[in-house]
Amino acid sequence: MQTTVRTNVQTYNNFIDGDWVPSRSGQVFENRNPADREDLIGYFQESSVADAEAAIAAARRAYVQWRLVPAPKRAEILFKPRRSLWRERSNVPATLHARWARCSKKRGATSRKRST
Repeated sequence: MQTTVRTNVQTYNNFIDGDWVPSRSGQVFENRNPADREDLIGYFQESSVADAEAAIAAARRAYVQWRLVPAPKRAEILFKPRRSLWRERSNVPATLHARWARCSKKRGATSRKRST
């Protein structure tokens, strides 16, 4: 079995109050590819209650201004990422298939044609 070794392992932070910040606990955990435990996907924040409270407080502060934004403008803001995802929708099946094929190959699975 061939393993994947990532040379650029990223540490992912929490998005709180408009900024990407590390957890107040200072702790992270590893996320590994379940099909290849040698493949370290990245490090993620071991968020604490203090992190959750900070995120909730930031959301409350943001709401004060957000509620004043007219509904059509809020819809425009919220639908912008949806439009981006919709434009990229044709890439999703190919990406999922490539990942599935890679995982199946590592497990020694063979592809089977579905009967109709």
